[in-house]
Amino acid sequence: KPKNVVSFPKINDVALNVKQLSIETSTNTGKPVLLRSLTPTICAFQNSSSPKTLNLLSAGLCSVQAYSLGDAANDESEPVTNSFNIIRTKSVINVLSKVADTSISSQQINISGYYSSSLGTPVMITSKTTSVCTTVEAGRINLVGGGVCTFGLTSNGDAYTDAANEVLVSFNVFKVKPTLTLYSISDQEVQSAVSLSYSASNNKVPIFNSLNTNVC
Repeated sequence: KPKNVVSFPKINDVALNVKQLSIETSTNTGKPVLLRSLTPTICAFQNSSSPKTLNLLSAGLCSVQAYSLGDAANDESEPVTNSFNIIRTKSVINVLSKVADTSISSQQINISGYYSSSLGTPVMITSKTTSVCTTVEAGRINLVGGGVCTFGLTSNGDAYTDAANEVLVSFNVFKVKPTLTLYSISDQEVQSAVSLSYSASNNKVPIFNSLNTNVC
């Protein structure tokens, strides 16, 4: 009797977070193809109601065997084994746009819309420059000093995907320079004393220095 011949196309390596694969097979006689996992801790078929749905359970080498039983007209086929790697991928943090430089007078900024996780899991923020900025809560940063604010973004993985590599984001925090106005003084006689009139935007008393001490 002629043998059934199973056609079982090669399966490429696949990410674990795909979770399930539909296995396609056929025979030259049109007879049903049976499938079994040779590595059931790595990959396993769902159940008899969905015999060609392969569950991806863990990272590693998955081996699947396909075969067809014989009948009155045809002998049982030679088994065909297909092996492929199931790979754990990393979550990815996407920085959607640059954080703009800002003035320390803003005191606090919301940066929650500047990044996202490929898994949809929360992105956590940690300040790397606490003398310039500190983390308040998810998506918010306090500005406490002038300089470069750098914070790290991290995101946890899940059962199928590893945690993301940390991403560093930086922006400048600049201080506002106060404005100082010194009002002019009319000419004065020797030995007289005058009061200096000024206005300062920060309401602080300025420091006065004479530039010609032999005169005043």
